[in-house]
Amino acid sequence: MEQRPRHLQLVDRKSLLQPWSWDQHVVLVNVENPIIIDQNYCLDDHKCPDQVSGVKINDITYQDIYGSSSIEIAMKLDCSKQYPCSDITLEDIKLTYNNEPAQSSCINADGKSSGLVQPNSCLYN
Repeated sequence: MEQRPRHLQLVDRKSLLQPWSWDQHVVLVNVENPIIIDQNYCLDDHKCPDQVSGVKINDITYQDIYGSSSIEIAMKLDCSKQYPCSDITLEDIKLTYNNEPAQSSCINADGKSSGLVQPNSCLYN
């Protein structure tokens, strides 16, 4: 039986109410979805194509992350139209795909970047 990676689940509700850093000082090797926010995720596309996220995501920092992605889009920030992501910070990130710069994709995501950010930041501000 194939082992599937576990997903991080937040159990401390207070952590949702204050700014925090999601990933810091990380080296990744051939990781699927190294940087991802997906408010439009649906396990079965036929049952929830028009779903609306009820969660506002803001004040997230991705800092000092290096390594390789197993997929071309290494940074995917897919936020809802009703509750766009805001104050996302990207700092000192270098991710590759097949020894080439990886790609990024942002939808309804606002923030800033500083230092080296590869793939290029797609955040609007």
